[in-house]
Amino acid sequence: MARKRSGMARRWVVAAVLLTPLVVDPFGHDTTGLKLSLLTLAGLAALAIKGVELWGGSPSLGRTRAPELCLLGLTAWSALSMGWADNSTLAQARTLTLLGMFGVAWGVREVVPGPAAARRWLGAMALVGLLAMGIDAVFVLRRMGELEASQVKYASTVFVHNNMAASFAILLPPVTLSLALGARSRARRLGWLLATAGVAGCLLLLRSRAGLAGIVLGGGLVVLLHGLRPRLASWRPSESRWTPVLGLAVTLAALAPLSETLRGLAKSAFYWFVGLTGFGLQDVGFRFDMWAKTIEMVGDRPLRGVGAGNFPVAYAAIDRYAVAKPHAHNDALAVLVELGLPGLALFLGLLATSGWILLRVCARRAAGPDFTTAVALLAALAVFVLSGVFEIPFGVGSTAAWLALL
Repeated sequence: MARKRSGMARRWVVAAVLLTPLVVDPFGHDTTGLKLSLLTLAGLAALAIKGVELWGGSPSLGRTRAPELCLLGLTAWSALSMGWADNSTLAQARTLTLLGMFGVAWGVREVVPGPAAARRWLGAMALVGLLAMGIDAVFVLRRMGELEASQVKYASTVFVHNNMAASFAILLPPVTLSLALGARSRARRLGWLLATAGVAGCLLLLRSRAGLAGIVLGGGLVVLLHGLRPRLASWRPSESRWTPVLGLAVTLAALAPLSETLRGLAKSAFYWFVGLTGFGLQDVGFRFDMWAKTIEMVGDRPLRGVGAGNFPVAYAAIDRYAVAKPHAHNDALAVLVELGLPGLALFLGLLATSGWILLRVCARRAAGPDFTTAVALLAALAVFVLSGVFEIPFGVGSTAAWLALL
C-alpha cells in the first residue's frame, strides 16, 4: 500500500512538470525563474520519493542509461564549480535545476511503462504546449499595439521574450505532425494538422524566422524518417561497434570551439544562413560579437569554466552593455564558458546519446504503430539542438523541462 501511494505521488509530481510552460508570475515579470523553480522542485520531489522507497526496502534502482549518466555527471561537475564560482548562489541554483532535470528524467521512466503510455504523455505535452502558445498569442496580439518598436520583442507574456516563446513553440510541430501521421481517425488527424498550422501561425506572429526554420527542420525530419521507414525496419546497428564512434564525435565536437579554423567555418556558415533566410545582420550580428567575447572568456579557464550559472557575472566584467546580457545565445557556448570542456563534453554526450538511442528505437519500432511516437521524440530533440544554436533552451525552464521529459 505504501509503495502504491508513493507511485501515485511520483506520477502527480512528474505530471506537474507538464504544466511548466503555463507558469506565469502574477505579481511581477519573473516568469522564467518560476518555470525553472517548478522544474527543479518537481524533480527533487521525484528523487525524494524514490529515496523513501529505497529506504523502505523497495527494489534496486535498475539500469541507468547513458543520457541520465551524462546529466548526473553534469550535475556533479556543476556542484564542484561552486568551489570556484564568483557567485556561489547562482552556481547552487543551477546545480539544483540540473539535479531536478535528472529527477524528472528518472521519474518519467518510473511512471511511463511502455509505448502506449508514452504516446498518451506525448499527447498531453502537446496539448499543454498548444494551450500555452494560444494564451501567449492573445497577449502578444494585445501588447504589440501598446509597445514601442524597440520593445515589441517583449510582447510575449507567458514566456517573457518572443525568442523564448519561439524556442518553445518549435518543439511542438514535430510532435503534432507525428501524432497526426499516427492518428487512427480522420478527426484526430485533422485536429493535429490544424494544431501544427496554428503553431506556424504563432511563429509568424512572433516574427521568428529561426522558428520557421525549426518547423522546416522538424517537419522535414518527420517526413524523411517516414520515407525511410522500410530501410529502418531492416537496420540493426551494433551498439558495441558504434559506441567508440559516438564517443569520438562528442570529444571532437567539444574541442571544436577552441579551433580558430572551425570557428571561421562556422562564421561563414552563419553568414550564409543569414543571407539565405534574409534575417538582416542588424538583427543577429550582435550574436557573433557575444560569441567572440565568450570564447575569450573560455581561454582564461578552459577546463573548469567560470562556474555554473555565472555567465552574466563573468560577461559583465568584460563588456558593459546598456542592457545586461544574461546568457550566451548559444547552449554549447553557455555550458562551455560556465563548466569548461568537461561540462561541454557531458552536455554534448547527453544530446548525442539521447539521439542515438531514439534513432535505434525508430529502427526497432519501424514495423509497428509505435514508430510515430519514436519519430516525434527524435525530431523534437533535433529541433531542440537547432534552437540551441541561437538561444539557450537548456537553460530556460519550459524547454529544459521538455528535454527532461523527452
